Amino acid sequence: MSLDELIKAWGVKDTSQTRIAGEAIVNIYSFPTKEKFLLLVSEINQRKLNGRLRIRAYIYQFYGYRFLGIKNTISSKKYCLKLLKEAAILGDEQLLADMYIAYGGLCDPEEEIYYLLKAKEIHEKRNVSSEFNYANYEKLSFLSYEFMQDYESSARYSAHSISIYRTPDLNLHNYILLLDIAGDSYIKLNMPDSAFYFYQMIRQKIAYIKLLRSNYSPNLNNEFFEIWENIALGGIARSYILKKQYDTAYTILLQNLRSSIQYKEWADVSLVQSALAKIDYIKKDFRSAANRYSLARQLAMNGKREVLMSTALEGGIKAFAAIGRYDSAYFYQKEFLDLKTKFEARKYESKIKMAEAQVSYEGIQYMVIQTKNEIDRQKVWRNVILGAVFLLGVISVLLYNRNRLKYVLSQTQLEKRNQLAESEAKLARKNILFAQNQLTEVVNNIAEKNLLIKRLENRLAENEKIDTQELLRNFTIITGNDWLKFKDYFEKAFPNYWERLQQKLPKITQSDERLLALLKLQLGNKEIATATGISTESVRVSIHRLRKKVEAFYPGISLEEFIATI
Repeated sequence: MSLDELIKAWGVKDTSQTRIAGEAIVNIYSFPTKEKFLLLVSEINQRKLNGRLRIRAYIYQFYGYRFLGIKNTISSKKYCLKLLKEAAILGDEQLLADMYIAYGGLCDPEEEIYYLLKAKEIHEKRNVSSEFNYANYEKLSFLSYEFMQDYESSARYSAHSISIYRTPDLNLHNYILLLDIAGDSYIKLNMPDSAFYFYQMIRQKIAYIKLLRSNYSPNLNNEFFEIWENIALGGIARSYILKKQYDTAYTILLQNLRSSIQYKEWADVSLVQSALAKIDYIKKDFRSAANRYSLARQLAMNGKREVLMSTALEGGIKAFAAIGRYDSAYFYQKEFLDLKTKFEARKYESKIKMAEAQVSYEGIQYMVIQTKNEIDRQKVWRNVILGAVFLLGVISVLLYNRNRLKYVLSQTQLEKRNQLAESEAKLARKNILFAQNQLTEVVNNIAEKNLLIKRLENRLAENEKIDTQELLRNFTIITGNDWLKFKDYFEKAFPNYWERLQQKLPKITQSDERLLALLKLQLGNKEIATATGISTESVRVSIHRLRKKVEAFYPGISLEEFIATI
């Protein structure tokens, strides 16, 4: 595509913009050399595009640099975040959603999931056809399965992506991998019929390709078909195990095992050995089960496949205990508990990263709102000043011939008014900035305390004795003088808030005032607990009591609706 064609595509503003801009990006894959792409980038830079065209051009270059393996500053997380903020200020939610997807690709998996979900939320809100978002669902399913081990989500996203996949034959490997993720997720959710359905789809797809072999890439050799055929058979066999059809499952697993060994798919060998061992244990062939679990553990450990290793260890504990090898059972149990602890720690760390992503996102949203408000205020003041200048200029021209002295006087008055208007504008901006900084300081203090709690938890996990209350007491905020300062800053950010609150709830207590203010800032229970130095359960009870008070004064109005009216 020529640059003019690209600019025309980037200028589309309706719900088709994601599809049209995406098709332009796909065109990058046809570039024969990096030099041709860089030449086009040079032309883009010479045009000095602004607004949405600048953002769309950035997204195009971002994916181009990544696909062609070219290092550039615009591919950095910092630069991408800068453009994301610019997109947010423009107010085009769909453009912002596409920036969320690009930015998420530079983040940790947990953060990427968060931004992909935000993009998905916007696309659903704007009724963007999901047909063109299958790649995002594909990525969500993979991240949920591989990193978060959230099998409900991976099953849901992979199934949806499969249902809207536009060109499975052109992305055959990814398509079959999605079927495998869906099938294995449903097995882990103990839903054998759903798992059987997706693994059967793999077998049907492979049979169809074999039938029309000449229509497909020659790179799809027999090994590719055999490996996926046997992976599908293994998934079907595990479905039979969940249905307690053990003899059928055992026969299929043995066939799967021979093929996996032949093609040296050791991860699949480990998985099959654990499945066979499970059936051996059920049939009380404990020695065979122990041997198979031992082999599965060794293969998983060699391949650094922790989930497979966990399965082998868990089964091995029971098998070795059943044959009286308690030392081995104890060893397996110790390894299993260590691995389980590692999984739990990883899940906890993932939750923290998801929370950090949410804080980062909310910070961006807050900045965008404040920036828009400031731009609007400046526009108003500019128009007022320009209007005043124009009016006084007309008056001055009409009076000039009549009285030079009055003209000079009017000019002096005009200058003073301009100075006063500018002073008031500066004062207003200074007060707004001051209130923003103070609220930011409050939120940062909360974040610091959350960090402290995290460190305390880590040290407690290491059995280190800590005077937790003393440390937390040093970080308690919104009490005493801090509360008075907070009220003052809050009043500047939300003018006449306390007056309106007193009018609506005349007998409100100070603790209820504080709780309503924190809820107004949209803090969660944990963040409120951190801010006030009490437990999360105490926060929940306080909110419940406050809700009852509001409902007593204003029947039929929820606490959230009441807060929104203040």
